[in-house]
Amino acid sequence: MNSKTSADPAAILREDHQRILDFLERCSSSNEEDRITAIRKVIAEISKHLSVVEECVLHFVKDRFSDVMHDDAIKEHLDIKRLVADLEVIDPLEPRVPGILESLTEAFKSHVQNEEERCISKLKDCDPATAASLFDSLTKERMIAPVRVPINLHHHLLPTA
Repeated sequence: MNSKTSADPAAILREDHQRILDFLERCSSSNEEDRITAIRKVIAEISKHLSVVEECVLHFVKDRFSDVMHDDAIKEHLDIKRLVADLEVIDPLEPRVPGILESLTEAFKSHVQNEEERCISKLKDCDPATAASLFDSLTKERMIAPVRVPINLHHHLLPTA
């Protein structure tokens, strides 16, 4: 882990975002093997990131700030999970893949912007003990989070109303 992330939960999330964006960019490689590897990494990294955010960050946001922010984030996560699920079930060389990747890239870039505004910006207002606790939770959850998150397992996260 980078020394910049020392007890800084925002840095963990930003590093995740950058790593995933880098993998998404590699998905357009002209080298078939590199493209397939990048697609697999995108599936794994996005699934893990969303799981970590749902387990740690969204509970933090909901408890301290807003149910609306939480519910909007969950809806956004489900949209991204649907695109990831589409990638999981088709051959990476199928002609539909570039369109799915383009949609996923747009959705993930929007997610990054929204997460920055909804969640990460709120973290700077945390007292040091809360930030350290959230950092520890994020670090632990990253180690145990599933690599793939089947979309049907998270239907209970949909907002009611």
